[in-house]
Amino acid sequence: TRKQTWAEVNAYWCRRVLEEQRAQLVHAHYGYTGYHALAIRKALGLPLVTTFYGADTAPIDAESCSLGDYRARLFAEGDLFLVEGPAMKQRLAELGCPRDKIQIQRIALRLNEMPFPTKRQLAGRKPVFLFAGRFVEKKGVIYALEAVRQLAGAGHQFEFRIIGDGPLNGDLRRFADEQQLHSHVRFLGFLNHPQYLEELQSADIFVHPSVVAADGDSEGGAPTSILEAQAYGLPIVATTHADIPNVTAPGHSALLAPERDSRTLAENMALLLE
Repeated sequence: TRKQTWAEVNAYWCRRVLEEQRAQLVHAHYGYTGYHALAIRKALGLPLVTTFYGADTAPIDAESCSLGDYRARLFAEGDLFLVEGPAMKQRLAELGCPRDKIQIQRIALRLNEMPFPTKRQLAGRKPVFLFAGRFVEKKGVIYALEAVRQLAGAGHQFEFRIIGDGPLNGDLRRFADEQQLHSHVRFLGFLNHPQYLEELQSADIFVHPSVVAADGDSEGGAPTSILEAQAYGLPIVATTHADIPNVTAPGHSALLAPERDSRTLAENMALLLE
């Protein structure tokens, strides 16, 4: 017999495990995973639910994606598609998914494990801004650093702590060095989730200026970190991106700027500092 592809071998073992566990449903995370799960759905006759997240709604580059426009087949054969909010629902519909197959499934947090502070003490220390996320274009960290440069130039006293790592690490650190932001910016590197939650509890304002990347990648819904920051009582400085306006209360829990608008970001950060 011909040599089996890795995808075929993987599908075989997935089907075998699902049969042994007497599975009644397949839940795929990300659109391209849902596409690969179609073979399992067909073989076992199980309903297929696929959750979309954002990167899987970007335009497909036919030259680099061997799957081609896989979404058309997935939307036709898949049974249900979950998204984080109304903006993501609209995006999936624009891509051709039948609206009656799309359902909003909001992200849930264990609030009993996230104590809401009654008061934050600022005596004897600088106010702390915090960002947490991957260092990729859609997170918009460079615009936060540009806003920090403007705040520092206006004489504001604060600290901007940055949690994360990623492809843009060198570029972001270089910008901070070139703009001489050492007294205001601290790169904390990658932290595990408990360490990150500790930083949330000791911060004062959460910053997350998401944008649509040049390749179309976006948050899709909204960063979970924004939900977690609000659970800990932090005001949010972010952008009118994807479902961020739907998981915050703009003007109440959050001050939102247009994407890539570092000047408005700086104004919103200054307003909270003052």
